[in-house]
Amino acid sequence: MIKNIHHYHDLHILAIDINGLTIYAELNSFAYQNLSVDPDKPTMVFIKAPHVSVMTDLPPFRLSAENQIKGIIKKIETGAVNTLIELLTESGHSLFSVITVGSCETLQLKTGQSVYAVFRANQVVIAQT
Repeated sequence: MIKNIHHYHDLHILAIDINGLTIYAELNSFAYQNLSVDPDKPTMVFIKAPHVSVMTDLPPFRLSAENQIKGIIKKIETGAVNTLIELLTESGHSLFSVITVGSCETLQLKTGQSVYAVFRANQVVIAQT
């Protein structure tokens, strides 16, 4: 469900509550009008895994990425070039990230490790019935 909507000129920032997890989505006016966004309708959220960065700790400065979600690494699947990481959020939701094998090794990621999923609101796709 959409908790609130902020309108900034041609952009609309939606705060979407998914059973305790807040995801921020950014829509331009065309998408906002085309969807006929209704805060009272159920809202589905889609984030492509390659758009989700993994951070082992948040820096001491602010990030421009609106979504910074703490979670635990549930599963790591390493391929020839990329690694698929499944994160379990504190609210029990799964988020997926695809990073390079080299990045996974550099960060020394392991199952059970606490990390942050970080992604921009403009990378979030929403759907309403």
